[in-house]
Amino acid sequence: MEPFAGYVPRGFLVDFLGCLTDASFRTMWGIDAAQVGGDFVSTNYPSVKDGEPFFEAVDWFEAARDARNNYTMITLGACYGAQAVGAYRALQRINPMPAKLVAVEAEPENFAWVQKHFRDNGLHPNDDWLLQCALSDSYEPVLFPVGAAGSGANNCYSTNTHVNGAMTKPRSSVELRFQSHKTIFDIIGECVGRGSIAAGD
Repeated sequence: MEPFAGYVPRGFLVDFLGCLTDASFRTMWGIDAAQVGGDFVSTNYPSVKDGEPFFEAVDWFEAARDARNNYTMITLGACYGAQAVGAYRALQRINPMPAKLVAVEAEPENFAWVQKHFRDNGLHPNDDWLLQCALSDSYEPVLFPVGAAGSGANNCYSTNTHVNGAMTKPRSSVELRFQSHKTIFDIIGECVGRGSIAAGD
């Protein structure tokens, strides 16, 4: 398998699998969307020195290699859905089969990014299971920080943690909203119920 080499539209980044990423998702890391893409791009495989992207890619290929008959990928706190799309591309490259992608993201702008990222990479959001909800360890209402899309500053765990009887405040200047939420057990149970995950697999 050769790393991607080809034309990339203006305003997009590309990885070694050919996954396109709208560069506006990366402006907080100093990416100028007007200065990327619009040309032929050659990519390289990720290496250990790249850190997290290398280990994510290893996970994608290990899961793809081990899949049998059908494949479900679940990403919790999806941001813009990079892991879901990357996992899908890895699967189709080395072990093509039907797949169901499950992306859970509560932050509204991030959730819109997930939908766009799927479409930018030839996936229709309605063909998979995209959930705009927070994830919690209980069924109690939770506060969820909204804003600062892409920063990773949004989570209901630390926002709803009580220390000495007082709720902690989020570290970023984001709005707090009560958010619909599910537990991880709800997510897995609903995947099994929909036939996305075979019970006992």
